Amino acid sequence: MVSPNRQYLSLKDLFSGEDSTAVESLRGLGTAEHPIAKKVNGRYMSPWTNQVEKRVPDVLKYFFTKTQMKLKLKSVPDTSKLIKSVTVDRVKCKSTNQPHVTWIGHASCLYQTEGLFFLTDPLWSERASPSQMFGPKRFIDPPIEIEDLKIDVVLLSHTHYDHLDRGSAERIGNKALWIVPLGVKAILKEFGVTNCIELDWWQSHTILSPSTGNNIEIVFTPTKHWTARHFFDRNTCLWGSFVVRSPQSKFFFTGDTAYCPVFKQIGETFGPFDLAAIPIGAYAPRWFMKDVHCDPAESVRIHQDLRARRSFGIHWGTFPMADEDFIEPALELARSRDILGVKSEDFFTMRHGETLYKHESSENDFAVNHTEIYGEYLETLRNKKLPEA
Repeated sequence: MVSPNRQYLSLKDLFSGEDSTAVESLRGLGTAEHPIAKKVNGRYMSPWTNQVEKRVPDVLKYFFTKTQMKLKLKSVPDTSKLIKSVTVDRVKCKSTNQPHVTWIGHASCLYQTEGLFFLTDPLWSERASPSQMFGPKRFIDPPIEIEDLKIDVVLLSHTHYDHLDRGSAERIGNKALWIVPLGVKAILKEFGVTNCIELDWWQSHTILSPSTGNNIEIVFTPTKHWTARHFFDRNTCLWGSFVVRSPQSKFFFTGDTAYCPVFKQIGETFGPFDLAAIPIGAYAPRWFMKDVHCDPAESVRIHQDLRARRSFGIHWGTFPMADEDFIEPALELARSRDILGVKSEDFFTMRHGETLYKHESSENDFAVNHTEIYGEYLETLRNKKLPEA
């Protein structure tokens, strides 16, 4: 009989993508609208476990067929060159007069409210990988160094290497409070980080702002995803998203996710949000990614479900994480906005290093600033007879 406290995965688990002893345990995990997670046989399960799990043959097929797609645009042979950072406005980035957010790159954002600074999924290393010798390599440098930021709290969504980076964690250390999913405390301890609090889905932690005297509530909320650092620790930690709400503002950090009904519940319970950071990249090929990463059309649906006043795209334009072209997420976001009737002022892309107050929209949305390229992209879709706005 398998021990309910087993902290590793068997070869059968690996190759089948499921633990046969845990099938019955999928019951009692709430609903898709209000899910809960439960640790079974050493790993966390959710209502979406059977959809998210990938068998080793599927993983091998993906890696052996993985191809970085290139958009065939006449005007731009190398689309990665179009993604540029801005010089960080350090006065605005460090200001505390009103809530604001700075996109560092990928899923790393610096959010300020009530005089406290929250950093999400810090990743400053050159590669999103267990080793700096191989793995996805960034094609744009961080616009500012960790040491130049004021960081009071780190919000960590999960332990994948493009979200939990050891080098960045060690640079931050215990100077900030880390708020992390269940199971992550032991990993951070290996990095020398002990100033941390673990949360389960729907649990919260409250911080008193020393400057305003207001409470800031951080709620850990569900996503449809998974996590691992290596083959044998799959889902031994939890994963999720964060609500940060205070009298000044409400901010939502999505982390990584596929589309699921939970965002409507989050929007109804905690929204509307002033700002939401929503992933738009790493979605191709869909046969492999659809149950773990949303595509831009689904990102717009998440924006709508959350009742976000302003949303910006993350998880794109920094590392070659999946098969789509470097700029395709931004172009697909624009196309999805057009189809679903969402204004570019309400859901947009930012440039690395850009800081926006909660009421501002970016003037650097990629598609808006590259209308010729966006038009050429739509033309390629017309030639493929794909739906267009």
